[in-house]
Amino acid sequence: MKTPDLNDVIRPVRNRLWKQNIVRMALIGLLIGLCAACLWGVAGWLAPVAGYRWGSLFWIGMAVTGSVTYALWRRTELKEAAQVMDQGGLEERMTTALAFEQQDSPIAAMQREDALRYGEEYIKQLRSKLPYRWEIRWLIANGTALVVLAALLLLPNPMDEVVEARSKEKAWTEARLEEARQQLEEWKKADPSSEITRGMEQTLERLETGLKETANGIEALEKLEQALKETQKLAQTEQKKLEEAADWAERMEKQEALRQLGEALRNQDSQELEEAVRQLHEQVKQMSEAERKQLAEQLEALAESAPAHSAEAEQAQEALRQLASQLQSGPNGEGAGAGLDEEQLAQLQEALAKLMQQQLQAQQLLAQLQQSASQLAQPGLALAQQLAAQGIALPTTWGANGLASSLASGNGQGALPGSSGAGQG
Repeated sequence: MKTPDLNDVIRPVRNRLWKQNIVRMALIGLLIGLCAACLWGVAGWLAPVAGYRWGSLFWIGMAVTGSVTYALWRRTELKEAAQVMDQGGLEERMTTALAFEQQDSPIAAMQREDALRYGEEYIKQLRSKLPYRWEIRWLIANGTALVVLAALLLLPNPMDEVVEARSKEKAWTEARLEEARQQLEEWKKADPSSEITRGMEQTLERLETGLKETANGIEALEKLEQALKETQKLAQTEQKKLEEAADWAERMEKQEALRQLGEALRNQDSQELEEAVRQLHEQVKQMSEAERKQLAEQLEALAESAPAHSAEAEQAQEALRQLASQLQSGPNGEGAGAGLDEEQLAQLQEALAKLMQQQLQAQQLLAQLQQSASQLAQPGLALAQQLAAQGIALPTTWGANGLASSLASGNGQGALPGSSGAGQG
């Protein structure tokens, strides 16, 4: 027959031992956590580890939580509690009584009664029998580790500046990545047939991919530098085309009969172009055969020298050739001196109007390109100055008189040519 009174006597001892074990395991877990935190703190001093202070506290919390959880799970057994009671002067009374608690012999009953009597006395003196012992070695170890950890976490760490710099570089790179994406969306809305549009889309796509793969600010600047150089090359190519078109219009202005046409092209004024074509028609009516022949030769020369960079330019070339042919043969095959065909003049006006519109659009795209380059270069210069202040050598692109500085201020070699005239048609 089971004797519940014996368990009732042992249970308070077991509970107290369990609580003491929880405290002991908490101290052990704290020491383990402090040691791990110190190691993590040392790592934060030897290498740039972001948030190592919070990481140290995390290790402490994990170690203490794990130790206490284990202590809570592993409750003290009744047999262990009985053994502890016997060590307190009961001379194995509790262990023996617990071992024979299922027996009903007179000797076993007497032994249980004796154990219960001494057990009750033990319970009365439980606090003195089982005091909470704060072992000095654990307190010293925890205190020492805590002092070391406090020094590692509170003293100024040179690596903090490195971590902060890298954090700023990362934020800068993410901002540039977002800016590249926004610019790419804007360029996708532009004329897809333009070489500038296609070139900028490719450049920004490469920049976006490159920025995703960068590990630090220096690599990000390298990707940005490459994009700026590609942008500059696009701007120079397009500006050269516009300069060639301007030179062509200037050569046209030097021909007396075509001077108004050249001025209209230079001013990019469709109304002025219409008036120039009308004036040309009137002038031809009054020309001699020799003057018509000379004008035809001038038109042929202009057609040959026209910069054929687009379908609009080729259309203008063909219109000039047909007009030259009309001057030499006359309309409807009637010979020289019969004047110009109005249909041919209309075709010339239409071709030159399209050419003006194409050049105006190219100028607008070139202005957008320069704005994009400036938006990319300005933040790059700011980061380059910070890196230079840290003693990091950077390419000349990021120097005071480098490409980035010129593009940021709008004075780069890809700047727009002076063209105050605007299409009024």
